Amino acid sequence: MTSSSSRRPVVLLPFDRSGDSEAAIDRVAQLLPDAEVTVLTVWQPAPERRETDTSGRTAPAEGTGRLDVTGQDAALTRATVGVHHAADAGLLARPRCQAADSGVARSIVAVADEMDADLIVMGRHGRSGQRYNELGETVRGVLEHTGRTVLVISGRDVPHEALGRGGTASVGHGGVHVRAWVPRTPEDEQDGAA
Repeated sequence: MTSSSSRRPVVLLPFDRSGDSEAAIDRVAQLLPDAEVTVLTVWQPAPERRETDTSGRTAPAEGTGRLDVTGQDAALTRATVGVHHAADAGLLARPRCQAADSGVARSIVAVADEMDADLIVMGRHGRSGQRYNELGETVRGVLEHTGRTVLVISGRDVPHEALGRGGTASVGHGGVHVRAWVPRTPEDEQDGAA
């Protein structure tokens, strides 16, 4: 994470109230109990309505063009639920919400860059995840667009998997399945390490 032992690790934890994102909070509490944690919820702003006048020009509809307060409030409420879950797990965390103006994954990466996060911890799937043998779209997008270390956690509702070769266990139903991915860099590809 960091070479300075006096600096607390900075962790960004995108949160969507799924079992996987709750398991991610629990895992951070186990692995990095002294981390500086930000629980992030990304929200999609309501599209701006536009009206066409009699001359064919378009302009924002009356009453639009202002911030989508309802979406932002719901995102902040979700992030606050994550902060309460973090507190129950023994973490000190703060909520943050971010509009997904450039897409959810890119917004997560932008916040991580702004914070200079040492680690991004994500649930393997969001609320729309359908299959547990695949990464969710948002996780894949973050992995593709960041150079930061990403820890991906699967929650308690992952089906049991057999004990793997080399004694590696994949725990489900009551356990947590953990794998970490570090994004490839151009240097890795040149060195043949990727």
